[in-house]
Order: sequence, then structure tokens, then C-alpha cells
Amino acid sequence: MIQDILQTLQTAKEPLSGQALADMLGVSRTTIWKHIENLRKEGYQITSLAGQGYLLTASPHRSNLHELQQLTREGNLSIAIQIHDEVTSTNDLMKQTILNQYRNQPQLIVAHRQTQGRGRQGRTFHSQIQEGLYFSLGFQPQGIPLEDLHLYTLLAGVAMAEAIEATYPLPESIQLKWVNDLFYQGKKIGGILSESVMSLEDSQVMYIIIGIGLNIAADFTDSPMEQVAGSLFTEDVPEAFNQNKLLTHFLERFDVYNQNFQGRTFIQNYQERLLGRGKWLSYEMDGQSYEGELIGMNSHGQLLMRNQINQVVQLDSHRIHLGSNQFKED
Repeated sequence: MIQDILQTLQTAKEPLSGQALADMLGVSRTTIWKHIENLRKEGYQITSLAGQGYLLTASPHRSNLHELQQLTREGNLSIAIQIHDEVTSTNDLMKQTILNQYRNQPQLIVAHRQTQGRGRQGRTFHSQIQEGLYFSLGFQPQGIPLEDLHLYTLLAGVAMAEAIEATYPLPESIQLKWVNDLFYQGKKIGGILSESVMSLEDSQVMYIIIGIGLNIAADFTDSPMEQVAGSLFTEDVPEAFNQNKLLTHFLERFDVYNQNFQGRTFIQNYQERLLGRGKWLSYEMDGQSYEGELIGMNSHGQLLMRNQINQVVQLDSHRIHLGSNQFKED
């Protein structure tokens, strides 16, 4: 019901009285009033004009269940959604959700803050900032070979970069640091952690979980991370930036790439955003330090580096680490 009221107010070109809304939706005026109050608590600015009715004047830019469900429904995206103000980790909560209520339908868990976020290889993901978006997408991989499942990290990175740019016009493009970081203006603004839930009976992957953390607004001045960490916006978030639209854009793009997974168009699109191409970089592999020129990626998602004796080395993500501080802009 509350979604119907919200959608009606969003499409109305003039104020609607409580009675008009009640007649349109077949409920009482009291029910309309209660739902209007709930929408106001969620951040919707709904003005009551004497003798005229309710007028929606502004919507919250932070994620909320009603608008996100409406947008995903309009986009023909079948997905179960949870939104929380704070969690320990959206990936951990997704695992609990899957184990407690296993279902075929994809699931999305969103949080405004997370207290125990983590990145690849167990690294801590800093979540206590002015405004962030943290979410996990859980789904069953359909017919994807086990050896290709790691490519979902690349797919998610491209989908997220495109979703950000579709949501709000930025002066610079979002870049991708192989294998799981999003960069903007030379600094890391987000990270991706891909995990899986296995079946002990047949050793098959039951679920893939893609966790993404995004710094939307933060100021890292005088912080130990000042040289590396960044955000989309340094202070106030523009009114035109809407997290619900961002999440919907991401889900739409993820679905398109996933439907054509074997075509691997996301690999080429990742290459076009690949940070550091042509740059001489240092990296760690199996505890040892190396250097080389980053020349690109292959169709298997491996990073291609040209070493000091002009050999091209293929690197797997689970074996190496590229320090983010060498990617900062001069």
C-alpha cells in the first residue's frame, strides 16, 4: 500500500487530497495519513497544502525499501530486498539469510553503515565515514563453470562503475584497479568482495555473494588514509544523487552482463577502465616483491605484466597484491 501511495504522489502533477488518495486506492483517509507519516519519517518531504492536499516536494537520496522495490519492479528485476541502518557485514548477513531461508530468487542486502566490513585477503574495509553505501548481492550461478566464477568480481566492478556514471554526471570516469577496487580521481572509493556458499554434499557452489562498499561522502584530510582513500563527493551529497537509482542501475547492468556471461563483454569494458595500464608497478606474489609494466588483461581475467626481461607474466588475483598508493594521481 505504501508503495502505491508513493508512486501516486510521484506521478501527480498537482496536490492530492487525503480523500482523493483514499478513493483511488480503496482505503480510509486514516490509512492514507498513517502511510504519509511513515514516508515522512523515511525522509520524503511531503507538504500538506490547506484545501488542496499532499504534494511530494523531495525524495531522500539514501536507500529505502519502498522506492527501491518500486524501481526494481519497474525494471522487471525479481529480487528480495533487505535494508538496514547498520550491520556488522552485509556479506555475513547474506550468508545467514541464505542458510536460514534458502531460495532461488536473488537477494539484495543494503546497509548505510557496517561495523566489521572486510576486503580481499581479510583486510579491513573502512566503513565509518560521513556517508557510505554497503550492499551484498546473492544469487545462484546458472551453468557457469567453477573455474570462471572468479570473473564475477570483474563483472561487478564494471556494472558498479557504469551504474555510478548513469546515476550522476561526474567530471571524470570511474576507473578499476585490478581486481576489486573502484577508483575516482586517483583515489580508492570502493571495494568488492566476492564469496561463495558451497554444498558439502556435492561440493557445488550454491550461491555467489558479491559485496560492495562505496564511499559516497567523506573527508580523509589529516587521516592516515589521506593519500589513498577518496569518495564520490567530499562534503554534501547532491540532491540529484539517489542511492535507490544507483542500486537499480547496478542490478540492471549486472543482470545484462550475467545473462551474456559467456560472451564476456565485461572483460573488454573492464580493460577500458583498467587503472595503471602502461605504468611500471610493484606487486607482491606469494610473499615476494616484483616489478613490471601493466599491459592489460586476458580473457580469463588474469593481469598481464611485462617484467624486466621483457617476458609477459600472467597473474591470478588470489596470489598477488597491488598496493593502492602507487596509483595516486601526481
